[in-house]
Amino acid sequence: MTQTSMNTRPSAPRRTASAGFSLIEVLIAMVVFAIGVLSLAICIPLGTHKIDTAGNQTHASELAAQRAEALLITPYGDNDLTAGVHTDANNPVDGQYFVDWTVTDDAPVTACKRVVVQVSRGSASNTPDAQVVIVTPESGG
Repeated sequence: MTQTSMNTRPSAPRRTASAGFSLIEVLIAMVVFAIGVLSLAICIPLGTHKIDTAGNQTHASELAAQRAEALLITPYGDNDLTAGVHTDANNPVDGQYFVDWTVTDDAPVTACKRVVVQVSRGSASNTPDAQVVIVTPESGG
């Protein structure tokens, strides 16, 4: 039986020339990281714009629904339900929304009125952000 000495220590791993990262590898990693960060920086303003647009459209839809509900309880012979285009007396609502509605007699059937409520932002002539169509019948007899 051979005895090994207790005082021998394992040899330390040798360092080779390939240990660590070279300057080129670090620079390439930094360029890839910078491209990723800049891509995210471009997406943030686009996302913020989409959120603002959705919020404005939601508010316009709410205003259109409120006006439609008010017109549904309006008496059939009221001036707000005469044929033609009507505008909200409170325009611009909240400083930027324009509410108007168009009434068509005898549509879709006789003794009914078709009402199209539109809400535009910025100007009454802009493309509507929200639109609601209701039909109110003549009742009673």
